[in-house]
Formats: sequence, structure tokens, C-alpha cells
Amino acid sequence: MNESKPNVSEKINDLAPAFHTVSPDVRLTNQPTQTINSNEIRVAINPPNLMETIRTIINRPTIFGASFIITHVCLGNFAIFSLAQKTKSFGLVWIIIFCVLVGIINYWSIMRGFFASIKLKDTNYSELTEKYLGKNARRILNLIIMIYSFLYMMYLVGLTFPLIGRIVKIISYNKQYQSYDTFLKEKWGVGFIKYIFFICVGFCFYIITVFKFIKLRFISFYRIITFTFCVLFLIVQCPSYYKHYKNEIYNKNDKNTYPNWTDLSQAFTAKMEFFKGLSILFASYTCMPFMFPIFEQFKIQENPLKKTRTSVFFGTLLLTTFTIISIICSYLINPYSPEEFIFFRENKNHDIDVFLIITNFILFICIILTVPRYYLMLKINFKILFFKNKTKLLEKLNNIFTFIFCFGSAIASIYFDGYLSYLSYIGGFFSVFINYLFPILIYVNSSEKKFKYWINIIHIILAVILCIIGIIGGISTLVDDIKK
Repeated sequence: MNESKPNVSEKINDLAPAFHTVSPDVRLTNQPTQTINSNEIRVAINPPNLMETIRTIINRPTIFGASFIITHVCLGNFAIFSLAQKTKSFGLVWIIIFCVLVGIINYWSIMRGFFASIKLKDTNYSELTEKYLGKNARRILNLIIMIYSFLYMMYLVGLTFPLIGRIVKIISYNKQYQSYDTFLKEKWGVGFIKYIFFICVGFCFYIITVFKFIKLRFISFYRIITFTFCVLFLIVQCPSYYKHYKNEIYNKNDKNTYPNWTDLSQAFTAKMEFFKGLSILFASYTCMPFMFPIFEQFKIQENPLKKTRTSVFFGTLLLTTFTIISIICSYLINPYSPEEFIFFRENKNHDIDVFLIITNFILFICIILTVPRYYLMLKINFKILFFKNKTKLLEKLNNIFTFIFCFGSAIASIYFDGYLSYLSYIGGFFSVFINYLFPILIYVNSSEKKFKYWINIIHIILAVILCIIGIIGGISTLVDDIKK
């Protein structure tokens, strides 16, 4: 891919699988008509090809396709299954309200990015940043996205160990384990087997990434089906788990067993749970790098603003709906002590839960298939940052860098078991810049209004506030981890 003139279809297929493009000049392939004399009716020699017509319609960018991208990209962050733990501090009602607010902010930020992108005919996130904010800003953005992608690779690979650990424990010992400590503090977690496991995981997504025998389109659909199944699974199990909680655990004389519905005060203690919780929400809504190729394709159609606005609205609405349902069910399943990752919960019957085993397994497969997507984002920004004018050299070194990043993230994950911590770092130190600050600064600089115009000032203030919230959340999490 020529970095100075990126191929749009390639960008879409790389960054936004399941959203397909078609050249704006594609038409039905009718041949010019021929006339024998002036009295004869003109008839096309080759009639329209029905399959070609259908293929053209399917491949054309659609509102549904863009909405699908927003949903499956953000769900692929896996953060929605970790938000139940923060609900204990926020209260169920308030965490839902903040979820809706972050969804609105996300819609607002994406649309600012669209308004900025229509200024250029051929654009991507890096090019916009360089044009309006300068080369140094573009380099900083590329570096931020690289670190963001690598940390997410570590986070996802790290989840695979306790997921497989639970499956093995349940099947082998007929036991359910509530904590993510499964395998981590036993001979499996401290022995040589842990290194072998993570090396094997790194090898799996190295093979998937290098040989590309699994289509990104399939991965996208598998991911959305997986999360739909998991949410339905939570909905089905929620009533029986909550009934078990009320009958067996809830105690009127023990406030520690009370569910938290509306008490937000616990989020504003010295633990800074308000900032940590919002930073995780920011991480769960990060999709800005995937949106600019979509903007590019909508610009070649009629009513690009309407189509973009509609697709972003429905995509954000669907994502927020998934998140809220997951939060409600995850919290009600275990309101007295919600886990960092809801699928590590204890089975109320203390026997084999077949559906929980199945859910853990399909999540494991989903993680393995998701990691290469983050590597692809890392690779693209790595190329822009270090090999912008050395494409041929990067092609020669491609397998080496793929090996280093894939196995590097897997090995680094051996010492990683704080899932909420890493989500807080990702959301607080990186997502706020990727999703809010850079798009808003680009929008302000691309607008025809002066920098000090009051609307621009409001945009900047809001973006800075979001960054401050995220940074405080990340720093407070880091301080807690250092104290442990």
C-alpha cells in the first residue's frame, strides 16, 4: 500500500472488515446499443448481468454496514463484561446513566471527525492529523495508537489463561471457581506450563495474522454472534441467579450484601472509582481509527451527512444497548461481589454448568481471532511512523515484526492478571486522546471559525475535561497497583 496515497478499499478491508467498498464509477455493464436503421428499436446487445447487479448493491457502503462496524469493533474490546464490578461503586442506575452519556459523547466526537474529514477528498486519520495539527502531532497519534493496540493485545491474550483454566478445572475437578485467580496461584500458574500456554497462544494468532486463512469478514461476524450469545446467556441466567442471591446471600443486617441501586457517593471516595469507571467506559467506546475510511466512502454517495449521522446513531445505540443489558444482568447475577470479568463467577449450584463452559470456550476463540485485528492496527501505525517511505523494506521485515509483536504481547501477558487495571490504563491514557482530543482539535482547526470562537472553545474544554477524567482514572489505578 502506498502510504502517501492510501488505497481506500485496502484501508476498509484492513481496519473495518465487513464493510465493503465499491468504486463510485461502477455501473451496470451494458454495451452501447446498435441501430440497423432509423426505424428499428434500439436493443442492448448484452442485457444487464443480474449477479453483477446484486454484487454491486451488496458491496455498496450502507448504513447497516457502518452501524455494524461501530458495534462489533467496540464490543471486540471485551470491556462490557468488566463493567459490572464498577457498578458496585456507581450504583446500577448511575452506571447506566453514565453509559448513555458516554454514548452521546462518542456520537458527538465521531461526527466532529466526519465534519473535519469532508474537507479532504482522500483522507485517513493520520493524514488529517498531519494536515491540521502538524507532523509531530501525527507522530504522537501513531505512537498512542501503537501502544493502545499492544496493550489490548496483552489484555486479550491475558484473558485466555483464566478462561481455559476455568474450563479445565470445571471438567477435571467438577468445581466452579469464582475468581480469575484460577490457575494463576496454583502449580499451573506458577509453573512452566504457563509459559508454554502463552507461547502456544502467541503462535496461534501469529499463524492467523501471517497466513490470513481466516477472513476478517468471518471474524467480524463471529465476534458479533459471540457477544450476542453471551448477552443472551446472561439474560437467561440472570433471574435464577438473582433469586439465589436474595434467598441465600442477602442479609438485612449486613450492608455489605446490599445491592447498590442509586448511591453514587461510593464512587467519590479516595479510591477514585468514578474516574476509573469512566476510563473503562471510554475504552469500551473506542472506534475512531475505524471511522475515517467509512467517512471516505460515504462522501461519494448522495446525502453523505444524513447517512453518516444515521449509521453512527444506530451503531452507538446498538452498542449502548448491548452494554446496558450486559451491565444489568452481570450485576444482578452477583450484586454483593461482582467480578472483574463476569464469566469468572461462581456457579450457584456448585456443579458443572455446561453453558458456562461453552461460553468460556467461544470467548476464548473470539479472543484468539480478535487479537490479530489489534495487531493490524499496530502494524499500520508502525509503518506510518517508521517506514512511511520504506514500504519495500517493511515487506521484507514483515514476518520478523509480526513475530516480535505477537509473541512479545503473549510473553508480556504472563505477568498480567489485572484486567480492570489495564482497561483503566487503556481508556485513561490512550482512548481519550484517540477518540476525543485529536478529533476535536482536528475539527477546530479545520473549521472556518477562529480558534477563539466560542463554539470551538466549548469543544476544546469538553475534550480536555474528558482527557483529565481519563488521566486521573489511569493514574489512580497505577497508584493502587504500585501499592499492592
